[in-house]
Amino acid sequence: MNRFPPDLSGVNSVPAYAVADIRVHDPALFSRYVEQVGEIVRKHQGRYLSRAGKVTCITGAWKPGRIVLIEFPSREELVRCFASREYREILPIREGSSTGSLIMVEESGEEETSPSPETAED
Repeated sequence: MNRFPPDLSGVNSVPAYAVADIRVHDPALFSRYVEQVGEIVRKHQGRYLSRAGKVTCITGAWKPGRIVLIEFPSREELVRCFASREYREILPIREGSSTGSLIMVEESGEEETSPSPETAED
């Protein structure tokens, strides 16, 4: 069950990432969304890290479409962005021109290391 916006109580300010996997079926309409979304993302301190570059699946069977990766300074700012009035106003354009998913990936706030063979999950 999707719960958006999520509860933000007790959240630390560590980076959070929006990852979108989008399949565009109406490029002309989708371009209207693209023209507007960047300003909304920047207003919420978001920074595009990747927009629809070449995607190669390393393992598994994932067949992503257009991948967009956006960094926000915190979970709170990411949620504010996608729950904002401005974003909700352009969302029907994206939904009418594409299909896809948007997920949030949060930093743990702890120093990350690569998993050891004993703790790695397949």
